[in-house]
Amino acid sequence: MISRITLGGRFGSTVLRTLPNLSRSIVYLKDKNNIPKASQRDRGVFARRTYQHSIKVRAPHASTVWAPSDHQEQLLNKKNAMVYELEKQQRKSAEEVVPWFLENMPDRYFETVPKDLQNRHLRAIAGLSVAGAIPELTLTGEDSITVLVPKDNPGTLATIMERFWRPGFQINDVIRRKLVSLQVFSSKDGSMSMDIFRFAKPGEEPVHTAVELEDEDRMFKQVAGTENTMVEVKTFKDDPLKLNLLIAASNVIKPMALQRVGRYLGMHGINLEDALVSSKHDETNTLGSGDCPADVLMMDLSVRLPEPGVQLEGKTAVPHPKQFKAELQRVVKWLDDQCFDLAGTYPEISFTQAEIINCLCSLEHSRLGIHDPYSFTRTNINQMIRRPQLLQHVIAISDLFIAHFNPSEPLQGAAFDSKYAELGAAIERSVADEKELTLMTGMLRAVKATLRTNLYMPERYALALRLDPTHTGHGTVGTEIPYGVFFISGRRFKGFHVRFRDIARGGLRVVAPNTEDQHAAESARIYNEAYSLAFAQQLKNKDIPEGGSKAAVLLEPHESDNHIPELFGHNFMVRKCVRATVDCILDLTSGDDRIVDYLNKPELIYLGPDERIIPQDIEWIINRAVQRNYAIPQALMSSKARNGINHKQFGVTSEGVAVNLEVGLREMGMHPEQTGRPFTVKLTGGPDGDVAGNMIRLLSEQYGDQVRIVGLADGSACLEDPTGIDMDELMRMVHEQLPLSEFNPACLGPQSVLSRADTLEGSMLRNNMHNRVTADAFVPAGGRPGTINIRNYRDFLSGLEGAGSSPLVVEGANLFITPEARQALFDQAAVVIIKDSSANKCGVVTSSQEILASMVVSPDEFVALKEALVPEVLAKLKQLARVEAEMLFRERRDHPDTALPVQSVRVSVAINRVHDAVVGRLQEGVKLMEDGTPDWNHHVLPNLTLEKVVATSLEDHVPACLLAQVGLENMRARVPWPYLQNILACTLATSLVYNQGLTFAENLPQDSDHLADAAFRYLEHNELVEIWAKQIEDSGIASADSIVQFIHSSQPRVLS
Repeated sequence: MISRITLGGRFGSTVLRTLPNLSRSIVYLKDKNNIPKASQRDRGVFARRTYQHSIKVRAPHASTVWAPSDHQEQLLNKKNAMVYELEKQQRKSAEEVVPWFLENMPDRYFETVPKDLQNRHLRAIAGLSVAGAIPELTLTGEDSITVLVPKDNPGTLATIMERFWRPGFQINDVIRRKLVSLQVFSSKDGSMSMDIFRFAKPGEEPVHTAVELEDEDRMFKQVAGTENTMVEVKTFKDDPLKLNLLIAASNVIKPMALQRVGRYLGMHGINLEDALVSSKHDETNTLGSGDCPADVLMMDLSVRLPEPGVQLEGKTAVPHPKQFKAELQRVVKWLDDQCFDLAGTYPEISFTQAEIINCLCSLEHSRLGIHDPYSFTRTNINQMIRRPQLLQHVIAISDLFIAHFNPSEPLQGAAFDSKYAELGAAIERSVADEKELTLMTGMLRAVKATLRTNLYMPERYALALRLDPTHTGHGTVGTEIPYGVFFISGRRFKGFHVRFRDIARGGLRVVAPNTEDQHAAESARIYNEAYSLAFAQQLKNKDIPEGGSKAAVLLEPHESDNHIPELFGHNFMVRKCVRATVDCILDLTSGDDRIVDYLNKPELIYLGPDERIIPQDIEWIINRAVQRNYAIPQALMSSKARNGINHKQFGVTSEGVAVNLEVGLREMGMHPEQTGRPFTVKLTGGPDGDVAGNMIRLLSEQYGDQVRIVGLADGSACLEDPTGIDMDELMRMVHEQLPLSEFNPACLGPQSVLSRADTLEGSMLRNNMHNRVTADAFVPAGGRPGTINIRNYRDFLSGLEGAGSSPLVVEGANLFITPEARQALFDQAAVVIIKDSSANKCGVVTSSQEILASMVVSPDEFVALKEALVPEVLAKLKQLARVEAEMLFRERRDHPDTALPVQSVRVSVAINRVHDAVVGRLQEGVKLMEDGTPDWNHHVLPNLTLEKVVATSLEDHVPACLLAQVGLENMRARVPWPYLQNILACTLATSLVYNQGLTFAENLPQDSDHLADAAFRYLEHNELVEIWAKQIEDSGIASADSIVQFIHSSQPRVLS
């Protein structure tokens, strides 16, 4: 077998091939910096011929006078002489190396390394050692790589891993396979370090053989099925400088984790003397699919601390043992590279300080960058804080943060205020530049604005802050300050969760740009995106108990995402940041004793799936909530596959969009029943998407041959056909979950044009399909927020005579059109736009019903009830969609000069005002018992008790099958009182506004007390009307039905 060796050198590296027989070996050198022009095939022939000519070699006798007969013979004898000298040198080297090798390699090397690999190591060392010196070399085989390094210095492992994983590095295809194990051995005399990497063979999955640790099972069980890392540090009484590090890390990219551990140890001058690294299969790990590993990395490391009092050049002092363990636990997988760089560059900055500084810089970038994107780029901010006059303040700010949230002795009250003012004054005095002063004061204020943090939880996945929302402020859509803001700063990601009520619901989405430039732009506006979407959600959630919220997580692009994709990829990092974000929210809502709480109020968060969230994420989030003892774990995340109502499976969002489309077509005289011809529609979003795919299905089911889809665009392609795209082929793609690029070419019509987005031209056509194609209706069912904005809305007017390319737009996607663009399209082309908060609200209605059911029945009970529950929920959401759509077009008829989105906002504002007024009245007036339940005998009106109004609201809000199974009393007992308050408020508010109309609701006194009184009187009057109606129905008079209908239609405009 031929071994391939790379010799490391100061000016490059040299690759060698050695023949297996030590006594008769020829080394063929290929200097990478001076490679001969001959082909690889010629070089191989040369090597074989050289070997053949060197089989028989005789040394020339010293006394013999000898001269070559010709040039060819001279050349041959010269070669033979060189072979002889080389063999003599190698024989001498072997005689020296073999005893040294046997004496100095540790016993575990001979016990665990296969004999054939030991022989290869020995041959390579003996063949290449010169004057007793061990060369630096890399020896590769079929499924292993061995790296030998002269001397055993701190940071060696990190250097090796950095070399392996830099873009473009390629010894052979071995490094591109999955790493199975690593063994590190140090010679007893300290002259050599040997790292043996073993990889899976081509086409094989690695065999997971766990490290034989005494505490292996315990450590494995603690991290299995999670994203946790566990570190244990063992000391030795007889050798105080020696430490044994035991590490168990779930779901890590093994080479990168090894590089990070090696880098951390090297930064502190800690030498890695011995290591055994392997992995153990984790069957509970749901991330383990496709390109994601499903195992727990196990490390057993023997390390040596530097001598006491010795400060190695360029190294940071070893931290206190407790801090050392906590930092190492974070380093393995969760610490961001920015923190590594900051702590590595400035010895006075600890890793904890670096995390705080990085977090505050990232926060201020999103807060300031949206208003001044040129001054406050992340690059500029990083440069600012490294200036000497600012660095001292940055460190002081991080120290203040650490002290403020120290659970043992928090710096608070007057002591904190004094230190805060002192630091603020120092910044004001010493920082002259306006931009730098803005940054420094912003970072300082962020410390005071932080109400909770998980800083002192070493097992945390990222650093999270619960912020006073006045610090982040409002976005560009709306001016209202949110109720609460979470900020999470993690490894290669950051995210915001913004909510507008204590009880709020909204999706979790991941934004994953492909380039650094795209990421820089998204980073500055990620808070604005979360705010804007939460604001839109607040308007949309008017029909449910929860207010609006949104979590937006931004993932950094990285060269490693596309480097060695066989091992991992972008999907792996998306899953990681989703898990880290949710776990940090659980940290801050868990009531952990290690969290200093300046909010002093419990919080419950309700999430739903949004962009890039997959079923495995939902399952993991629920399981993690159970592990973390979250108050209502099944309520944390909606759209669960088993004990939930999956949005995509049942098409719940699209059901509401379809209702709004139908009402809009009828109101504008374009419905096929009115025109006698099919209507045309264009959509963004693909057959494999949630909203777009289900819209295609609903259009086919509801309209058959009376609809023509004339334009369709998704991330992969766009397809246009003025006569209509083949519906049967689209339905096949919907069922098979295929992107548009997979459209069967045989199904293209004579006028069909399919443009794939993998070319520049195709991408441009895809990006403007929604503008170019003319259709009766446009349904944006996918796409980024602000796709149509005030700068480009005129492109949508490319239809006939400056009219819109579609006269009717039904927004299935959130914020696809900005508010300014909506108004401009109405003003210039009378485009009728049914706003997102009205058109696609049924997804959140479904989620709310799912979560309510999760509060009162077990997962198994939910599954048993699901068959009856889902139809009731679908009927309810379609009824809510229709009642609002019809109200909007009534307002359009009454106010033709007002754009429909304005009317949509009016509806939401009117309902939310009444809702908030009712909640305020209940919070102020209802006394809570010792067990946290309300006084059910409390009178909201003289003749109306709390028990009665809650019962009436539950009967109106809860699906009948669920209420029948659980019962009113159990519903009251199992649903938290704050949530019950909001159920009562939303049923009163929606009933009042939808039944009495916008004008009536807006003409009520708008202060909270009067609105709450009006809502409760409305409920009381409704009760009387139902009594009267029942009496009339039972009277037997001939006109009973007409009288009852008249009573219901005319009630009860007497509330004000």
